[in-house]
Amino acid sequence: MFGLLTGSADGHDLINRALIWLPLAVVSLSLHEFGHAATAYAFGDQTPKSDGRITLNPFAHLDFFGTLMMLLGPIGWAKPVRIDPSAMRGGRFAELVVSFAGPAMNLLLALLAAAGLKYLSFTGEYAGANDVLQVLFFLNIGLAVFNLLPIPPLDGGHIWPAILPRSLHPAYYHFLPYGMILLIVLVMWPGANSGLSQLVYTVARFIFGLLP
Repeated sequence: MFGLLTGSADGHDLINRALIWLPLAVVSLSLHEFGHAATAYAFGDQTPKSDGRITLNPFAHLDFFGTLMMLLGPIGWAKPVRIDPSAMRGGRFAELVVSFAGPAMNLLLALLAAAGLKYLSFTGEYAGANDVLQVLFFLNIGLAVFNLLPIPPLDGGHIWPAILPRSLHPAYYHFLPYGMILLIVLVMWPGANSGLSQLVYTVARFIFGLLP
């Protein structure tokens, strides 16, 4: 749903975002939402299909203001996929898989980009493809990591309650109403932003290291 991008944009950086970051962010966020929609449909929920979300067409997934913010930074978003948990086979397990499907699509994109960087060597007039692959790699690692944080309304806000021991549930649910406040602090506070960047780079090194 959400994507934390790099800083605010002006001048040359705004042009760079429009030409490189925006198209890749649109593709990455669209595949993220497609992952949610297709997985919910696979578990029997017809809602994503009736809403026209089981498609790779970016226009079905993009939010106007979320797309505009991708240009201006530091955050962008797509329209969340509407699901009906009561219509899905598998109960709570199905909800968990659907929530993870979006970040999983980003991790898959990151892995494909990493493979391109490791095994393909673009030179000459095609050398710019290396820059595109690098942006695609880090962008999708960032999307996956950010959305897996245990803060609602991020995907992790639905995933972590199913993973945490029941003894920790009261404390977790106690801070749920403050999810949006925490999200804003995370986006705007340089200290938190820096810590998240370090986490992204750590995960990126791990993903890259998985390739033989």
